[in-house]
Amino acid sequence: MYSLSSSSRISLPSFTITTLTFLLALCLCTLLTSPVQALTLTAPTESNGWTQNGDQIISWTPDASDPETIVVKLIIPLPTIRSPTILSNSVNTSTGSYIYDQPTPADFSGAGYGPKTVLQPGDGYEVILVDHNGKILADSNFTVSTGTSTVTATSVPTYNFIPGKRDD
Repeated sequence: MYSLSSSSRISLPSFTITTLTFLLALCLCTLLTSPVQALTLTAPTESNGWTQNGDQIISWTPDASDPETIVVKLIIPLPTIRSPTILSNSVNTSTGSYIYDQPTPADFSGAGYGPKTVLQPGDGYEVILVDHNGKILADSNFTVSTGTSTVTATSVPTYNFIPGKRDD
């Protein structure tokens, strides 16, 4: 057992006002210059995923500090790889949404389309919104359930999913 006598002292480092002012200024500069993730992904989310069939919506709340355009990626949990599919290379951030025109089995026969994956029920899906430098602005994990979406696509995105090739 240890005991301290009345003559024992614990010495603490002494700081001057200048040192404390410098440390406070350093903390404030770090907080003010740290990037703030302003863009907020609102769909899909863990509690509100997608259905297996039909078009799907990806939505976010934009902020004035966001880049003008973003890249929208989807990770489809395949048994051997987890590679992002670029759904669009340039979506106007201020629109606040993107509609994923999901391929149907009939799309598989198109020349030059390459392999496409129709969504299968399950966990492990992820939407990622990135800037053109590859910095992740927002992401969300979600589940795909059975059923059909009522979302209607207004444009057809470019599909360039190549199994085994990572786009990030």
